[in-house]
Amino acid sequence: MDIDGAIAQTLSLSARAVLCDTYKLTEEHTKKLHQQFKVCVIDDFGNTSQSSVDTIINFTVAANRYKYTAKQQLLGPRYFLCNKALDRVRKIHLSHYQAEKVREISNVLIAIGGHDRLSIGPHIADLLSLNKQYSVSLLGAYSSLTKIKRYQHIIRTRDMASLYEKADLVVSGGGLIKYESAYCGIPNIVVAQTPEQYAETLAFQDANLCYAVGSAATAVRSISLANEVEQKDRSAFNWSSQELIETADKALKLRKHLVQASCTHFEDNATARTAAAIFDEHYA
Repeated sequence: MDIDGAIAQTLSLSARAVLCDTYKLTEEHTKKLHQQFKVCVIDDFGNTSQSSVDTIINFTVAANRYKYTAKQQLLGPRYFLCNKALDRVRKIHLSHYQAEKVREISNVLIAIGGHDRLSIGPHIADLLSLNKQYSVSLLGAYSSLTKIKRYQHIIRTRDMASLYEKADLVVSGGGLIKYESAYCGIPNIVVAQTPEQYAETLAFQDANLCYAVGSAATAVRSISLANEVEQKDRSAFNWSSQELIETADKALKLRKHLVQASCTHFEDNATARTAAAIFDEHYA
């Protein structure tokens, strides 16, 4: 939380390079660090001040649209950074696809992200759990939930890899989870919650790495729950229950397209490959 304090602590270290991953990083910070270290920065949307950056890492599909000036530019999903446990999950899912293993009941993981600001997770869980072909798990601290009959509620976990290993389909909110799902070869549906997430999700969808639901920003959210409709005045993206259900069915049926795209855009052991590239540039 204290970026200035973190910079001060870092300057006291004996090291050759520093890797920065924070939206609070300013050009003043990178200049201070660059006086002593090689500076490597993880960036998402091209907002990083670059004059004092030696290596830029942007693993999003839209990375090439930004005009970076760093000497070393590690751009695109092949430089995806994730927990090494996902390397094992990726291997398992890709091998299951090649063996054409398909479960009669599909396990659906709903993980909107660290902060589901619109609280849409429970609504999606309610919708999908009405279909007996789905076994639904909802991840997130939703205090409003009381009695859960049709799906499993997981408040929090330190082991996302085990959840991905069991999942046949993931529904996420547009952030990092869609990348983790695609890396693991799991069909995923994205219900973006911000304009930035939505725009980046469309690029992800163009690469056949996910399925987006919703179309444009609106002041009203309409979600059909069985025979009732809930409406709340809050900024959201417009999507219907029918669209969600049809997209879920499509994602499962066209799993091969996601798997093929995952093999095309990502590389096995992506984090280790990225680390090797940084080492070769600044240490070898």
